[in-house]
Amino acid sequence: MASQSYKATGHNLVLLFFLFHQPLSFQPTTHYWQEILPNDVPTPAPWKYGYPARLPNSQILILPIRQTTNPSEAVASLLTTHAAIDVTEANDSLQILPNDVPTPAPWKYGYPARLPNSQILILPIRQTTNPSEAVASLLTTHAAIDVTDKLGEFLADIVREYEPEVIVGLPTLGLTLARTVAKSLSLKRYIPLGYSQKFWYTDALSTEVSSVTSPNHLKKIYLDPNQVPLLRGKKVFIIDDAISTGKTLMAAWKLLESEQVGCEVIGAGVVMKQGDKWRDLLGMEMEDKLVWVVESPLLKKVPGGWDIRD
Repeated sequence: MASQSYKATGHNLVLLFFLFHQPLSFQPTTHYWQEILPNDVPTPAPWKYGYPARLPNSQILILPIRQTTNPSEAVASLLTTHAAIDVTEANDSLQILPNDVPTPAPWKYGYPARLPNSQILILPIRQTTNPSEAVASLLTTHAAIDVTDKLGEFLADIVREYEPEVIVGLPTLGLTLARTVAKSLSLKRYIPLGYSQKFWYTDALSTEVSSVTSPNHLKKIYLDPNQVPLLRGKKVFIIDDAISTGKTLMAAWKLLESEQVGCEVIGAGVVMKQGDKWRDLLGMEMEDKLVWVVESPLLKKVPGGWDIRD
């Protein structure tokens, strides 16, 4: 049988064409971008699963080959969230305050959340569609880098005792935290779920979700089929930025424990626990497996600002 392989059609933009013009059945390419290779590793064409991209220091990075909708063409492309952490590693409006800063209610712009080390993190107060209600919620992508890193480290300290084999990050804000948690636990990588459907993704590895910040907009989260081998049979811990209704976490949990994926979710961790509405959906068994860094209460309008909602 003819070898299933590709050759480059140009020098700078790596577009590939299939040598024998027959349907391609990809083997899992997940492990092919675990490492940056020395510059003397032989990498002649044709390539079967990965293209050897030359880095500025002359080392070699294997880019996974992805077949396009045209069976005879492919691209060599690396999703950085799918790579090993050491491969991808090469605004200060939010700060952590000392533990003796006075923060009495009512609060006007930010809620003082108490961190595990007794320091205070001011969470921005965001009014909901109901003018008399609000949530205290931090978008981790909007925080100072050292704040986000510190929150991820706090979460990793809690997760460590569970001894997970794999960390799974939920999109979008959970991905940065998942990377920090995985690195703190000395894991080589984490597995990201995503909202964007790449052309090699399948509906069988997706599930519908909605969130409290976009309640009228249903969307899907996807798992890259090439990453299933990294999950099957493993003990997994899910990481996200917050939990409110629990809908996103429940959907991801079921997807990961489905027959298509086949891993064991041993727990889930978030930075912010927003209220307790999620308890009704998750049930006692999942509730006991949820950990968090800070309490992020639901708020009500009062004279002079906001206070904790009953």
